[in-house]
Order: sequence, then structure tokens, then C-alpha cells
Amino acid sequence: MKKNNDKSNYFLGLIATGLCLLVYQVEADSQFPVCAIPQHFDAKQISTNPAQDAIYMEADAGLINRTGVSSLLGNTIIQQNDLTLNANKASLDGRTNTVSADGKVVLSTKNIQL
Repeated sequence: MKKNNDKSNYFLGLIATGLCLLVYQVEADSQFPVCAIPQHFDAKQISTNPAQDAIYMEADAGLINRTGVSSLLGNTIIQQNDLTLNANKASLDGRTNTVSADGKVVLSTKNIQL
């Protein structure tokens, strides 16, 4: 079980790192916040009481190929513990434990949205 937890934590680290790279740098005196989320946006979760380290995925449509790549299309939600990724579409590569997401991508925890 330890091996799966390590993979899950690595997977979530890759998501967070990838999204942090998308954040553009704003000068300190700028009037504009970095990565402002519209006030009307409510990040959606799959479970309000997720099992520890379980990965939940939900979308309008999805495909899984034999190489271990999953493609999720439309209203995509990926959740692990308190971390939730919302996007229009996402791809998960089980071989490399990487995720790519497109369109209105929001990474959320209880305290922050990126």
C-alpha cells in the first residue's frame, strides 16, 4: 500500500507543479491579483468524505486506452483527499503518473484555488 500512496502523492505533486508553472508573474505594485478565480466559480467535488489517498475521477465522457492513458472530456473532476482539479478536459498517463488539463483549469483545496 505504501507504494500506491507514494505514486498518488507524486501524481498530485505533478498536478500542482504543472499548474504553478502556468501562473504568470505580476510585478509587486500591480493592481491585478495573480490567478484570480471569478467569484461565481464553485469548484466541484466528487466526494465530501473521500477515502484516504483514493483518486476519484468524473467527466461527461472518457476513454481509457491499453497503454494506460485515460482521457476525460467535459466537466472533468479529479479528486484526491482535499485536492480537487476541475477542467473542461484532462488526460492522465498511468505509466508516468502525469496529468494534463485544458480549459478553465482550477486546482482547489479547502483553503485555496489556483
